[in-house]
Amino acid sequence: MKECWKEIPGYEGFYEVSTSGKIRSLDREVLHGRWGPHSRRHVGRTLALKKLPSGYRQVALSKEGKISYRNVHRLVAATFLGPSPLQVDHIDEDKANNNLSNLQYLTPRANSQKAVRNRKNRASKFLGVGYRKGAKSPWRAWIVLNSIRHELGMFASELEAAIAYKLALTQHELQTEK
Repeated sequence: MKECWKEIPGYEGFYEVSTSGKIRSLDREVLHGRWGPHSRRHVGRTLALKKLPSGYRQVALSKEGKISYRNVHRLVAATFLGPSPLQVDHIDEDKANNNLSNLQYLTPRANSQKAVRNRKNRASKFLGVGYRKGAKSPWRAWIVLNSIRHELGMFASELEAAIAYKLALTQHELQTEK
């Protein structure tokens, strides 16, 4: 796929992002007024990306004297896929791979389910289920609704906890359909 560049929404005339996840500044005249109004020519360049401890790549964008730190995968998605209230997902789970072909929008629940399925060394293979070592009933279940975590109880088996989660999710979905 050929690399394509587009202006970043909100930063038109200042910055562009590519389908491969690169960010560049554009050539432009920059006004200065410290010792009287004058301008200087800013030559565009490819910007350095900072690697965050989380694994994501971030870039500093400046406009009208204000610096904004933005995650590269979100800039690529917003520019080429359009704005969305959904979460940006890396299809291959590599947070450094910001190619357009590796990004998609997912609901928060679908993104969490994908993360649980792909997580290595996890305590449970089910979403909303965790293991508590040494407890009489070591498996616990919870569900997050409207950003609030609801504890569903402690269970003797992982499967019982998963069933409790699924029942709570089904009950919530039935209530929201009304």
